[in-house]
Amino acid sequence: MATACKKTIVRRDHGVVVLKTIAGHNGTLLGRINAAVGTADTPENLATGSERVAALGLEIVASTDPALAVLVKHTRVTAAYFGLLQTAADELRSAIESARARLTTKKVSQGEIDVLDGLVLHVLSDIIHVFAAAQDLDGTIPTLAPIATRRLLASRNKRKPKTEVETTPDPM
Repeated sequence: MATACKKTIVRRDHGVVVLKTIAGHNGTLLGRINAAVGTADTPENLATGSERVAALGLEIVASTDPALAVLVKHTRVTAAYFGLLQTAADELRSAIESARARLTTKKVSQGEIDVLDGLVLHVLSDIIHVFAAAQDLDGTIPTLAPIATRRLLASRNKRKPKTEVETTPDPM
């Protein structure tokens, strides 16, 4: 859905630039363009705004007003261009519907979440122990010290303390 959103935003924004170029200093038309754009705070609002911009663009391209017709001709914009914007909005709507089915799945029980948490902790534990074993072989490998999970992920192989050579005092 992110790809569809990005594509639609780019097309919508470019369509708005084209429409504002056609509008020039026409305050009424600029107001209609700004009202059509809307916001892109949700994918639904983005699709709605893109559809309104496409509809306004098609209306302006089909306009019989001679001044607008000249501006449309000079910008070389066609109805097919705004059709592409409508197609992008339709693709976004279908992506929204596809994603909605995934978002409305059944509720998950706490037990299922606990099982997944256990799997994650197991994998994390394995990673930490692999690093510990690697550090025993090569001291330049960093030690992973999980602060929040130290109690859960204690090292399996107890490290032997470094033995110091015992020295006996010289009897003088």
